[in-house]
Amino acid sequence: MATEFYAKFLREKAIPAINEAVENLDEVIIQDDQESKHKMQVTMGVVYDLFEGRIEADDGDAKFADVWPTENIWEIRKQKIRGKTFKNFDSLVNFVNLGWQKITLEQCEAMIDNIPKRVAKMVQLNGNQVYEY
Repeated sequence: MATEFYAKFLREKAIPAINEAVENLDEVIIQDDQESKHKMQVTMGVVYDLFEGRIEADDGDAKFADVWPTENIWEIRKQKIRGKTFKNFDSLVNFVNLGWQKITLEQCEAMIDNIPKRVAKMVQLNGNQVYEY
């Protein structure tokens, strides 16, 4: 089901926002990461219908996502949720929202300041996964 939601997000939110920013989708080259929902047929149909240029996921740098703070925050949030059970969808949404509110500006600044160190670590590991947050 996540694939259909991702395709809907692309059609209804991301692509209109991109189109507004660049005014011509023919000038955009899209690149996704290695996540499976980015490579599913329903998603690829949306991407191929709307973008002239695309960097194939297999040609992109899968490990570079480890460097960016946004990816680090998502991983931290996933770890907080993993193994928990929720009585309904609203309690899950509430838990996630409260977690986002607990992320401080100082934590974000520290992650941004840490980018050069993480790039160096990725190079040291010959492009392999960086597991430190």
